[in-house]
Amino acid sequence: MKNLLRFLLLGCFFVIVFIPIRVEYEWVVWALIVAMFGLVAAYYWALYGVTAAQAASLADEAEVVRYSKFAGLVTGHDKSLDLIRGRFLITDTRILFVRKAKKGFELAETIPLGELSEYRTAKLLSYRRGIIFTLEDEREYRFTISRIQREEAPIRSALGW
Repeated sequence: MKNLLRFLLLGCFFVIVFIPIRVEYEWVVWALIVAMFGLVAAYYWALYGVTAAQAASLADEAEVVRYSKFAGLVTGHDKSLDLIRGRFLITDTRILFVRKAKKGFELAETIPLGELSEYRTAKLLSYRRGIIFTLEDEREYRFTISRIQREEAPIRSALGW
């Protein structure tokens, strides 16, 4: 799927840049540009997209999903930070982060709710805001979530705080 999307993107780009199109067929160029935007969005989803149902399938059957949002897990230290995109879930017993693997999906992180001591919102990367969970043993997990100001109340209620 990803290779097909790459090929289509390159094909559209090739037609737009290298094939001269007469003025009366200018609509073809604009249609290809719009198609390229759609292909880029589809490629992004093919790389990182995890739906709520797919992520919930990795949770235990007894767990109830209270919150689900597309997010990023910030890994690394100091200047070598990395962002792993996936689905952030809060169930009644733990926090899960599910990401897309080569085939299917995998559980990237799991945090038991009983080990949480606090959470706070902050600027995590240069322009991304998110949430930081601190555990009782002082470990921190950082997640970037879009529009965190609006999402803080649903997260707090999902945590039961």
